Amino acid sequence: YINENKIITSYSKINRYNNCPFSYYLDYVLKLTSLDSNFKLDLGTFFHKILEEASEKEVNYDDYLVMCDTLFTKPSENYFAKKLIEQVKIVVDFNNEFLDHNEDLKVICEKEINAFIDEKICLNGKIDKIIYSDVNKALMIVDYKTGNTSFDSDKVEYGLSLQLPLYSILAKAYYPDFKQMGIYIQNVLNDASESTNELRLRGIT
Repeated sequence: YINENKIITSYSKINRYNNCPFSYYLDYVLKLTSLDSNFKLDLGTFFHKILEEASEKEVNYDDYLVMCDTLFTKPSENYFAKKLIEQVKIVVDFNNEFLDHNEDLKVICEKEINAFIDEKICLNGKIDKIIYSDVNKALMIVDYKTGNTSFDSDKVEYGLSLQLPLYSILAKAYYPDFKQMGIYIQNVLNDASESTNELRLRGIT
């Protein structure tokens, strides 16, 4: 939106416009989109919460099972959410093992960043996870996906698959002294229970 002759935007808005300008007009100009929650959105938010908290402390997964009863009151949704908690535990263990290979690595989750990319345009976003090393002054960006979303660098020039590149711009503005070693997607609920190969970071190094 425009505020004092400055444009404030985000990946979700840019992506919506590039995919369908009319959909953008309905959502962000006429504001006709319903704010009612839906199961897919709530489930994604819930598992982002678990992954964020598990990166900061030792968590008790039984607490999340109890939380499911409040968040997902429909029996089918409640059952599905509780079943997937087992899969999230696999993701957490996988990510912790990755970090254990280098004691210099630290993690910050759900990092909100606002940055002016020129005099008039302010870009904002929330990065799911930044893995960084103060020793090496280097970082990598990870975006969690609960579906089968992938990053396709060939589409960037057409205004698609922009999320990771835009997050890279935000991270560069906030951490100007850090080298960026990679931008990645991690598909956290995509058959991860059968093979941890599905949890590998996919993107650009």
